[in-house]
Amino acid sequence: MINTMLIKCDFFRARVMAQFNTLEDYISYAEGQIQESHHSTRCQILIENRTPPDASEEVVQEWLDAREQELDDCDRRYAVDFRRILRFTIIMSAYSLAELSLSMIAKEIRNRKGLASKKDKAKKTLDRFEGFWTKVAQMPWWSDPRWDMLKDIRELRNCIAHRNGVVRENDGRIEQLVHRDCGVRLVGVKDPLADPDEARTLEIEERFCRKAVEEMRTLFDEIFNRAGCFGPDHIVVG
Repeated sequence: MINTMLIKCDFFRARVMAQFNTLEDYISYAEGQIQESHHSTRCQILIENRTPPDASEEVVQEWLDAREQELDDCDRRYAVDFRRILRFTIIMSAYSLAELSLSMIAKEIRNRKGLASKKDKAKKTLDRFEGFWTKVAQMPWWSDPRWDMLKDIRELRNCIAHRNGVVRENDGRIEQLVHRDCGVRLVGVKDPLADPDEARTLEIEERFCRKAVEEMRTLFDEIFNRAGCFGPDHIVVG
């Protein structure tokens, strides 16, 4: 008697989930690189800049001022500019990935279940996906705080894409995020290293980026499970 080994893996699901996993790994890598470069650059400044021998008090003071300015510029570059660009990029990537994945999953469900095509006039991807899920696939929708996280990410993404992160007075959803102490805040006029012209610009912390990507990863895992037509995203031998 020959034993048949059955190997299961849904490669469509695996590809989608792998992208969220990669984005999670990228956060750790990029944040670590910025921190390491900041530390080494700061150390290099302190090593190379030594007080001139036999210098007058005035020259020493000028040298101290120049070194302090160089350190401030270094701190601004790594602690503010680089981290802002990185975290803005992560938010943009997280939303783009979620938006694309919703469209791809809807198309895949339609193909796997042999559902008829039906156009949805909703402008927002999430609304179109909910309409497809309930009206075309005829599956029950569910309340989940991760849908709210997706909407939060969408608002942050729009603010970054259209206004380079400057929050308007009527951006109510973002204001709510700021008041929740979840890792999203606004640059203040008196913030250390901040340019006064950057007041009300988004400042997103690493913890929010990590939570956002983790929430999206688990949300899409839930979507696949509820759809009922996808296998595991990893190899299962049985």
